[in-house]
Amino acid sequence: IHENIPVVIFGRVNSGAKVFCEESMSIYGVIDGLVQCDGEYLIVGGMTPRGHLIFNGEIVERSSIKDAVLQKITMREGLVEIKEMV
Repeated sequence: IHENIPVVIFGRVNSGAKVFCEESMSIYGVIDGLVQCDGEYLIVGGMTPRGHLIFNGEIVERSSIKDAVLQKITMREGLVEIKEMV
C-alpha cells in the first residue's frame, strides 16, 4: 500500500506487508511487516521482532516500541520522540 492521505489501520500489518504513507498514520494493531511514515505523527500499538518501522527517514528501533501500549511517534528538532498515549 502506498498512500498520500492519512491512513488508519485497525488490524495487524502482517509479515511481508509493506505500508508507505506520506501523511500521518495510526496503526492500532501490531507491526510485523514494514511501515514507513513521512507524516506529522505515527500512532502504533506494538511491533514484533520481525517488524520494521521508518518514521521521516529515521529507523525506529524495535526496543523503543512497547507491546500492547499505544504510542505516538513524532519528530522534534530532528529527533524521533516516542510518547505513551494516555
